[in-house]
Amino acid sequence: MATEAELLGRILERLDRMETKVDAMYGTWQHFAERAPVVGDAAGASAQYAWELAIKNGIDPISTLEKLVPLALEAGKPRTIDALARVVTRIDRLEMALDKVDLLEQKLAAAGVDQNALADKAVDLLARAAALSRSPEVDAFIQDGAFDPRAVDVMGKATRALVEVRREGAASVGPFGAMSAMMDGDVQRAVGFSLAVARRLGQLLAR
Repeated sequence: MATEAELLGRILERLDRMETKVDAMYGTWQHFAERAPVVGDAAGASAQYAWELAIKNGIDPISTLEKLVPLALEAGKPRTIDALARVVTRIDRLEMALDKVDLLEQKLAAAGVDQNALADKAVDLLARAAALSRSPEVDAFIQDGAFDPRAVDVMGKATRALVEVRREGAASVGPFGAMSAMMDGDVQRAVGFSLAVARRLGQLLAR
């Protein structure tokens, strides 16, 4: 068991260590206190420069700060941080999309397209499409099979036929030429299809 003298020695030893730490802390704070005016002056000068630069560029610092405060509060919310995290994890896709936009701008510039006018037309088109999408007729058009693969296939073939005939040209045909063409199996197939569509269209119009 330690004697009173030993216990007193231990206590004095710990007090010495504490005094050393306090001295070190005091030295640190004293160093900071000595440099604080310099740091404060530098920060003040930087703030003054930023303020004057903002005014010079037509920016109202007070109004801007009033707008930035709500943004900063919103940025600190968990949902905002989660959204930013999702963006960061998909940064490669974002870079790819931006590369495509740059490529599109280059091609439009090379073609002499006014990009501002094109953007205005695109916005107007989207607004019209949004308004049109709310109509029941468009909804019925979509629901009734307009995008059915078979319908798309027929429209694709019809478009190809129009393009090829337009490219190759077509001779004028009189009544007898039309009757003679009806002996062609391809013509019979197309006419039969057209008559079937006409019959079905008549049925639908009668509803």
